[in-house]
Amino acid sequence: MKKLEILAVLMVVILSLPMAVIAQKDEDYAIEEAVAIHYDRAVAMAINNSAINDIDELIEDMEEIRDDLRTDLRRLERGDWRQETVNALFEELGELEMSLFFAHAGQQTLRDNIEMSIQNLLDSMTDPDSMGVIVERNLEAAIAGILAAQGMSGNMAMMQMRLFDIFDEISRLQDGRQVQEMISAARRALNEMDQQMYLLRLQQRQSKLVMENTLRSLIAAVTELETAIETMEANLAIAAENLRRVTVRHNFGRASNNELRAARQALALEEMTLAQRKTTLYNARNSLNLLLGQPLSQYTVIDFDRTPPEIPDDLAGHIAEIIPTTPPIRQLQLDVDREHEAMRAYRGSDREKRAALREAYERAAQRRDQAMLTMEAALRRAYNDLLNLQTTTETQLLQLYRAQQALEVAETNLALGRVTLHEVVLAQQAVFQARQAITSTHNQKWTLAFRLENPSLLN
Repeated sequence: MKKLEILAVLMVVILSLPMAVIAQKDEDYAIEEAVAIHYDRAVAMAINNSAINDIDELIEDMEEIRDDLRTDLRRLERGDWRQETVNALFEELGELEMSLFFAHAGQQTLRDNIEMSIQNLLDSMTDPDSMGVIVERNLEAAIAGILAAQGMSGNMAMMQMRLFDIFDEISRLQDGRQVQEMISAARRALNEMDQQMYLLRLQQRQSKLVMENTLRSLIAAVTELETAIETMEANLAIAAENLRRVTVRHNFGRASNNELRAARQALALEEMTLAQRKTTLYNARNSLNLLLGQPLSQYTVIDFDRTPPEIPDDLAGHIAEIIPTTPPIRQLQLDVDREHEAMRAYRGSDREKRAALREAYERAAQRRDQAMLTMEAALRRAYNDLLNLQTTTETQLLQLYRAQQALEVAETNLALGRVTLHEVVLAQQAVFQARQAITSTHNQKWTLAFRLENPSLLN
């Protein structure tokens, strides 16, 4: 059979496996049936459980206040300067100010909930050394997403300060009944409010990406732990068989006490390592339930698509299309637009003032351009990593094919009495190791492809 035909057959076999995170029921979960959840529904559950969607109601309230404010503002602009109109305008601005306090509190709660979800994932890894690269790889993007959300938080806080200054100005104007100046200040407040809601939407979008990436990280951790446990169980069987052999030899005086002691220690080490991995897997499953808002005792199965991710054919086009749409870059573009508008609107003759406005605009543009270059570099690295993983997959599939052939030969020879059970166990171990490598590579491609489509999650 040709190499490509072998790869195709193996890929069909692997993709036909049950598409679930949990493949084997653990005795720690005292229920009869697993609870299957489709991946898309799991994403929605994680987002709802983190209160990210609560921002929708907050923005709707702000939009209602804004619309009422605009209505009364138009009345003032048409010359309706009656006292009740002025008072209504001022009352609506007060409601707007209060809604901004709620927005700030909601934004803080949102960030805290996301950070808590990430921390739960960290806490689930009670044996970080056993996870090694898995933890580092799966968490670095989540941390990058949190930092991006925090950057939006800082920008939002500055906008709130500007709004509160405007409210103070309007309050003083109302005392003096300077309606025209009040109209101007209210217009500025409306503009700031629109930008505030825009930032809330950006942060909500980034937060959803962070939550989905965290969910993927947990799924990847669980699947890799499961396949690692398979390999460790094979290692334990080999260590037990080795101890049996050494014990027999020791009884006939053909093995020293040191050899017997070393065999016992090797078996004990494999038992301890396997127990640690099972504990880590149990905790990771608990974290998955916690992320989804499900009972910790529930045996949750996440059905997800194992189809290999598509790699963009036109990387340059993908970069040009995707980077400007990411929440962090859109936030920076908002800063650029604001500084540009301030520079354009200035009609004074103060050269220093004009120069300062231009400098502020250029600094904002520079920050945006630098962020885009940094994100592009991260995207190109991720693209190259994905290509390398694709090549690695082809090699690993061939290794699995050879390991399965060797296992078939070993089982045939065992039936004919040509080899011992030990040789069959060794062959089984090689198959488990090959499957573990494929699972790890698949998870890397699965999570990396998501970040390639959402580069604000890349470091």
